[in-house]
Amino acid sequence: MNSKRSTQINRHVRVLLTAWLKDMLPPEEAEKISIKNFLQYLPDERYYVNHMRLNLNSYHPKWVKKYIKRIIKKFKAYRDSQRLGAS
Repeated sequence: MNSKRSTQINRHVRVLLTAWLKDMLPPEEAEKISIKNFLQYLPDERYYVNHMRLNLNSYHPKWVKKYIKRIIKKFKAYRDSQRLGAS
């Protein structure tokens, strides 16, 4: 993945997590959240142990980035398959 795409994904992760946090909190608390301070409202631990295996915590920036990459990959495969079928 090139650096331009990675930067776009990182920016999108911040926007998605900020919007998600604002939806989860009451309006008074949601006003306090911004893109600059949203990490303060997330858990500090990046991983949790489940059946003697480390897993990424849900809605951690690294987790969201991983799933955005997965969606992009699936969309690219779908788009390529549609091009092959149309020819």
